[in-house]
Amino acid sequence: MTTVTHALAPIILVKLFRLKNDTLTKYDYLWIAISGGLADVLNPHIYLIDRLTSWSHGLPFWVVFTLTLLAISLCFRRKFKLQVALFCSFAYALHLLFDGISGGINLHYPIKTTTGE
Repeated sequence: MTTVTHALAPIILVKLFRLKNDTLTKYDYLWIAISGGLADVLNPHIYLIDRLTSWSHGLPFWVVFTLTLLAISLCFRRKFKLQVALFCSFAYALHLLFDGISGGINLHYPIKTTTGE
């Protein structure tokens, strides 16, 4: 999948989930889209081996990213709502899921460096 697809997929899912009660702003959706494509922007990969050794395509970085989003949402409650932080975390996790389906990722990298070879 391309970075654009990774950015748009969570937007579509969030929009469908929030269809009747949509209070998110266009900037909230922008943050969600950025989060969806962030793994590819932080550590680009062309070949599968690059994705398997990418620190941005693992659960440890997703946990750090989620905790950072939660801390930001607690510090800036009015500008960055907790709901948006959770949707951004969902978008990043969705990126990992899609990459896992489309060829695989090393979920525990860099803690466990097995690349499946």
